[in-house]
Amino acid sequence: MVLHRLSFESLFGSSPNFLMGEQNSVTLSLQARSGLFGPSTPRISQSRVLTDPEISRRSVEANGLVGCLYEPPTPGPHPGVLTLHGASASIPHRLSEMLATHGYTTFAVQYFDAPGLPGSLERIPLEYFDMAIRWLTNRPGVLDSGVGLLGISRGVEAALLTAIEHDGPVAVVGYSGGGVVRHGVAGVPPRAYISRPAWTRNGSRIAKPNAIRTVFDAIENHSRDRCHAESLPDAIRSRVPARVLEQVLVPVEQINGPVLLFAGGDDQQWPSTAVSALTVDRLRRNDHSFPFGLRTYCNSGHIFGVPYADYTGAPTNDANGGGPRANARAAADSWPTVLDYLDYRFQ
Repeated sequence: MVLHRLSFESLFGSSPNFLMGEQNSVTLSLQARSGLFGPSTPRISQSRVLTDPEISRRSVEANGLVGCLYEPPTPGPHPGVLTLHGASASIPHRLSEMLATHGYTTFAVQYFDAPGLPGSLERIPLEYFDMAIRWLTNRPGVLDSGVGLLGISRGVEAALLTAIEHDGPVAVVGYSGGGVVRHGVAGVPPRAYISRPAWTRNGSRIAKPNAIRTVFDAIENHSRDRCHAESLPDAIRSRVPARVLEQVLVPVEQINGPVLLFAGGDDQQWPSTAVSALTVDRLRRNDHSFPFGLRTYCNSGHIFGVPYADYTGAPTNDANGGGPRANARAAADSWPTVLDYLDYRFQ
């Protein structure tokens, strides 16, 4: 069943997208009809649950960590997942609740713009995410045999950089981001790129500023091709020396698990299709031994992820891109694949 579309398009117009609003569950009424104007069978009702109302949610301020923990109501042990926000510092609460509904103990990590943390996306120590994984997987009722990392926008960068250093099984899912290191960002909400690094490891920056500028200049020159993911890596490689590109590409082939990325072809925030395509191209060139993939949605923008949400207004403004219908359909289409990749890691 395609839940986001309750009926086929009629002769007189298009059906609306299915929206949950603030509801946790909804009852669907299904009715079959013989032919366009034929008799119909009795209706059958079926309940669909988006988020379980019995999920526990609590704020976390422990061991230098900040965020929210979502725990399933069923007995554990449960697999653990970290969700990582982007440069707007907005914790993905709804997405984290949905993961908990599917049986994942989910730690939505705040890594700047909170007391005791950096004020914006600059000089974030990657050791912070290592510590978050340890804190989560050491909890009673959480499996310590692996972890999932789900990033959004610049949070995808953090997820991939963390995953390459993790010594256990891991699965990475990313929306609107990839494994190409970029500069830090000033302000919340993000105002401008700055020369200071976004991430550090052992106190040192991950990539040199000159290499970042060279690579992103080449990426921006191919922004018109942002929906054609297959052609982008070769086009960018033809403009950037291999030794320079190597400095900014995350060595994603070192990840001990599957990698799944999503990007919108009308992303107005930044070239998510290109950075995602370069990431998957590197996995392919190095014969990554786990499943990996990139799914692009040509008419979608920067913000999608939560299925059956309202994508009118801010998610689809000029700064983010896409249209309400395209973003909603991308969210509904991507979600089952997210669960498949996480399930693969924890089978």
